[in-house]
Amino acid sequence: MQDKQVLNLINEFKEHFKDESKSKELFEQLQKLLNNDRQEIANNAKERFKAVVDNVVDGIITIDKKGKILTFNRTAESILGYIEEEVIGKNIKEIMPTNNFVEQYRYVKNFKKFGKNIGNERHVTGLRKDGSSFPLDLVVSKIQIGQEDMFIGVLRDTTEELYQKEELQQSQERLQSILDNVYEGIITIDSKGIIDSFNLAAENIFGYDAKEMIGCNVKMLMPEPYFSEHDGYLANYMSGGEAKVIGIDREVEGRRKDGSIFPLYLAVTQIRNHGKPLFVGMVRDLSEQKRLEKLKNEFVSTVSHELRTPLTSIRGSLGLIESGTMGKIEDKLAPLVKIALNNTERLILLINDILDMEKMESGQMDFTLEYIDLNTLIHEAVEANEGFSKEHNVHLVFHDFGERIEVYVDKNRIQQVLANLISNAVKYSPKDDTVTLRVSMGSQVRVEVHDNGPGIPDDFKKQIFQRFAQADSSDTKQKGGTGLGLNISKAIIEKLGGSIGFLSPLNEGTTFFFNLPVMHELKVVENKLESRRGKVLVVEDDHDIATLLQMMLYNEGIECDIAYNTTEAKQLLSQTHYDAMTLDIMLPGQDGISLLEDIRKEESLKDLSIVVVSAKALIKKEENVNAGVEVVDWINKPIDKERLISSMKQAMKVNKNLLPCILHVEDDPDIADLIKILLHDIGEIDLAVTKAEALKKLEYKKYDLILLDMMLPDGSGQDILPYIKEKYTAT
Repeated sequence: MQDKQVLNLINEFKEHFKDESKSKELFEQLQKLLNNDRQEIANNAKERFKAVVDNVVDGIITIDKKGKILTFNRTAESILGYIEEEVIGKNIKEIMPTNNFVEQYRYVKNFKKFGKNIGNERHVTGLRKDGSSFPLDLVVSKIQIGQEDMFIGVLRDTTEELYQKEELQQSQERLQSILDNVYEGIITIDSKGIIDSFNLAAENIFGYDAKEMIGCNVKMLMPEPYFSEHDGYLANYMSGGEAKVIGIDREVEGRRKDGSIFPLYLAVTQIRNHGKPLFVGMVRDLSEQKRLEKLKNEFVSTVSHELRTPLTSIRGSLGLIESGTMGKIEDKLAPLVKIALNNTERLILLINDILDMEKMESGQMDFTLEYIDLNTLIHEAVEANEGFSKEHNVHLVFHDFGERIEVYVDKNRIQQVLANLISNAVKYSPKDDTVTLRVSMGSQVRVEVHDNGPGIPDDFKKQIFQRFAQADSSDTKQKGGTGLGLNISKAIIEKLGGSIGFLSPLNEGTTFFFNLPVMHELKVVENKLESRRGKVLVVEDDHDIATLLQMMLYNEGIECDIAYNTTEAKQLLSQTHYDAMTLDIMLPGQDGISLLEDIRKEESLKDLSIVVVSAKALIKKEENVNAGVEVVDWINKPIDKERLISSMKQAMKVNKNLLPCILHVEDDPDIADLIKILLHDIGEIDLAVTKAEALKKLEYKKYDLILLDMMLPDGSGQDILPYIKEKYTAT
């Protein structure tokens, strides 16, 4: 408003108030000025409104009650392809498809007649200026300006939205098709174990339809004891406990709709969906695999045994012919007899390897353990394989350790391992080269066989100890062998409480090695038995493993008795006081867990410290950890000697007044020796020279005192303090 102009007119009007003609003129000027001002305000408001409407994301069209277009914003221009000047004043039916117009007209007519609400969103078809049609969401609302009814249409092009929906639907259909056609069953559950999805393979495995299972607890698919324990496991994990199954693939048992129990492969992973945890289980029915494995093992065993008999006769006959016992053979036949005899030997070795493999799978590989000098054993192996090495123009050299190294092993089985490692080294060595054998001592004795051959390809290293493993298919023809030797060697060494491995740096040949526990002479053991160590009962049905456990513990000055079954165990426990016990789970007659439960019922044995040593230790630990079964440790076979000794020391401390255990974390050897001398009579010193070693020892053992250096090769000793605080505050 032009305030100054109005004020001037008012003052002038006051001066000429009595002059009628002048007053009228001034009044008309004032009225005109006021009208212009109101028009300016209206125009400004209209422009602001248009600016707002032109910048909204939806198209906006206003029409009067006759359908004439009053406004048409920029988004409507973009959607329909018209410009505002082309449509203002035209009837809406001119830019609307006929079917939409008829429907819209009916809506407007019904409103005018009955006053019905027409503001609901509708999905219609739009028509652009170029004649193309497209999907459109349309909402029509009524407004009133003064006495006039108007209608506002809000429209949105949904082409991209519908395209995305179709893409999503197709993606979901593809995913569902994949899930329904994979071989493995896939089941998803929420944090409470409720099934969210159940694919077609899962239906076939368990016999349930997906609609029967969705919304139900997944434990319906589990037999006891998993059925009763599952909810507790899951709740414990969700509250921050240890993962028992998640991230681990293993063999379990499943229960079908008909109640039958069957072997099942299970792998569980955790994902997050909209911020909530979701667990995906992949399952596979192992029934057929187990049946075929049994048939295969029976077939291999039967065929192998049946082949050995005629081959023995053939070898014997060819040997007699070659030796001349049956008369001199013609010179032209001698090479043929030699070829036949050599290939008969190869076939017998192959059958023996297959039989050994079958024995390993069934757990029936026999061992005859005895004390023997390892140097002598290696000398014999070198002599036995000298002929083979000469055939390949390769020399065998053994660097004798010089001192007697006594091991408790099966002589023939160690010879079998050495023969395999030596023959492999010879076959892959260059001509006129040397294969070197050497022995070294540490916490265990190590035997090494080194060749200067081409080495092991990187992509083969991970599978080298698998059955029938060959670096190249041509190796079988060029080098010979079955690909079973290293697999069998690994099983033998691990059965004897050792480990096997290899080193193959680029262009530096290959060194295969195996480690074995050292059995010190008896007088050393006897001296240790006079010290403060206690007495342990070893409950183990495998005689070889029982003896091996006994020797491992003897070597630490711990006296042992052996019980080969639960009856013997109960008898010895009733007659003798033991400070601790090792327990196998798979025992004849009564299993180890039920024996443990019986022991806990006896007042005199309820506090006996027990260490489980079993091939199924970890599986049984998961099954019994929440069932109140108290043991010091669960150790899987093959046996980790260091962990066994550490656990037994801890077990015996509970029931015997031993010297306190002190962990000394120190990388300086002089300081470590000094502390050991100073505290020798005060406590038992356990040395760790790195942070990693200290953490590992703390994981398996509890100490009465910890002496901690702050500056370690792999970090600060201060990093260990939170772990110590957490572990020892809890106890």
